[in-house]
Amino acid sequence: MSKFFGTVFLIFSLMVQSQDTLTIMHYNLLMFGNNTGDCNQSTNNYVTKTGYLKTIVDYVKPDILTVNEINESYLYHDYILNYALNVNGIDYFERANPPNHSNSYIINQIFYNADKLTLNSNVAIETNYRDIDIFKLKVNNPGTPNQVDLNCCVAHLKAGNSEEEATERANETSKLMNYLNNSGAAGNYTMSGDFNLYTASEQAFQNLL
Repeated sequence: MSKFFGTVFLIFSLMVQSQDTLTIMHYNLLMFGNNTGDCNQSTNNYVTKTGYLKTIVDYVKPDILTVNEINESYLYHDYILNYALNVNGIDYFERANPPNHSNSYIINQIFYNADKLTLNSNVAIETNYRDIDIFKLKVNNPGTPNQVDLNCCVAHLKAGNSEEEATERANETSKLMNYLNNSGAAGNYTMSGDFNLYTASEQAFQNLL
């Protein structure tokens, strides 16, 4: 399961009620808005990539889009919001404000359909490289007494196939699971991201299981 594209995506639907579903999509945006090494504004132009993302979003129509590897500056987050999501008459997408405790130059983000969901809070678990974010949403069900909570965990685990890097991924996932176990986590949870796992025997994989 090694990383082979920056644009591999995951799509699945969560049943909210018998009348509705939520479609969730995830992307690693591959240094979106950053200039580093071979990824520059000639080879990895964020305006061009936003156009490609718009085409995919138009087809999939996700209610939730979680991403990795976007520049820490919210200017780039808003660019996706304004030019890939809230376009062609659509105006209901909003985003979170991830705190970036780990002080990384590439962070996670969530974009969500505010007609269907309300963002209550964002918990960030600091690691040595990048935060693991837990975006706590509420499904909008007007007129119903029962609130449906949806917690979206988004992680970008340490890349690399060395023993040291596998150990770091194990530490990162241990921090996530310790938080969930100690916080009395209940309700609905999703887990998306770029896990950079190579085998099911990796401790990080086993921690998530």
